[in-house]
Amino acid sequence: MTLKTEALKTPFTPPQLWLSALKEHLRDPIHALISQGSGERSRFSYICGQSRSIVSLKRNFSDPNAVILTALDQMQASKPAAIMGYISYPHNEKASNCSQLPSIDIRSFDWQLVFDHHAQRIQCQFSEKYANSTELLKKIQQIASALANISSTTTNKARPLKRFFIHDDFKPLVSKSDYQAQFDAIQSHILAGDIYQINLTLPFQTQYQGLPLHGFELLLEHVDTPYCAYYELESHTIMSFSPEEFIQTRGSKITTSPIKGTIARALDNVLLDQANKEKLKASTKDRAEHIMIVDLLRNDLGKICESGTVAVNNLLNIESFSNVHHLVTQVEGRLLPDISPAKALLSCFPGGSITGAPKIKAMEIIHELEPFNREVYCGSIFHFNAQGDLSANIPIRTLVAEHQEQNPEQGKITCWSGGGVVADSTWQSEYQEAVDKVNHLLSGLKR
Repeated sequence: MTLKTEALKTPFTPPQLWLSALKEHLRDPIHALISQGSGERSRFSYICGQSRSIVSLKRNFSDPNAVILTALDQMQASKPAAIMGYISYPHNEKASNCSQLPSIDIRSFDWQLVFDHHAQRIQCQFSEKYANSTELLKKIQQIASALANISSTTTNKARPLKRFFIHDDFKPLVSKSDYQAQFDAIQSHILAGDIYQINLTLPFQTQYQGLPLHGFELLLEHVDTPYCAYYELESHTIMSFSPEEFIQTRGSKITTSPIKGTIARALDNVLLDQANKEKLKASTKDRAEHIMIVDLLRNDLGKICESGTVAVNNLLNIESFSNVHHLVTQVEGRLLPDISPAKALLSCFPGGSITGAPKIKAMEIIHELEPFNREVYCGSIFHFNAQGDLSANIPIRTLVAEHQEQNPEQGKITCWSGGGVVADSTWQSEYQEAVDKVNHLLSGLKR
């Protein structure tokens, strides 16, 4: 695909500094996939601008995969600079909705900014048909110059105040007694041999005030995860701080990097922090859960990859983030010739780490027990570049702000939390872990 690509001639400034500046100067909705931290998985960030076509659907369709594949095929045929979108976790008609967020939203874009964190370089890419590239590039270069000047002369504390806060603590929408009943039902399924583990989740809600973009920027200061995403719609804003890669493709190579197994960090005590890492690495429960999910994903990739190419790399590797250590493994393979990245995404969807094992039975039980739809949480937010390469996350640690179209500065905000349940889990510890995850993520937003 032919793209016009221009490298910006100013010093590198990280993508999180660009968000408000682009919003202020260009007025377009912001759609971004932002990598924080270090490592190969954190190399690239993308900010997409000016939607060319949009496919946005509620829940009234019988074959979502056909809708998604058709939309992606049509968009890629038009040769955009990028495509970005999300797919919600499979909808349950019997469950309640936490918001009116569309189940699917996919957009093609005439231009995007590509941030290479390793090379410390920013490129602006335009689709072949985009007529205003010269004028836009001039504006973007002006923004880049201003941001470089601010970055070099102003400390973080002296930068303009971002105004966003939540009024009260997030309230769980599932009571402890109801959660315990769900947990007990899962244990009965495990005892009967129906499943080995399942991911049980619950939603939390409160009211917010301020621009969601400012809330996203504030929280970015406290996370170092490689698959953050920001996605604006007319009446909703998605803010994801996910550490988890779902699917990445580069040519015919496909990788997935499941997370299963977490322990808190002790940043004020180096010895305790190291001890926590060793404790996680040695945990029989966490290792067993993790290996179950790795086997599940090997099976998922085995259905779409050439025989003999599926391999497991860095089994049970510890990855450390700002507040937790995770167990992470990479599974990779080489796609069959007739499997496109889009087909691979849908074939493996939803991710095994947020469903359970066996996957289909776990999903049936989730639909049976969870009273609220997960919506975009545990679905996937994805980005295709002009070459068709795919980067997709699993949006855990994700917030959805719902507001009036003309007044995004106040409304309802929802997040979800959960964890893996196995035979030796207790409902008290699982429930408290879900609450702790939410409180930690959002501690910086309380008024």
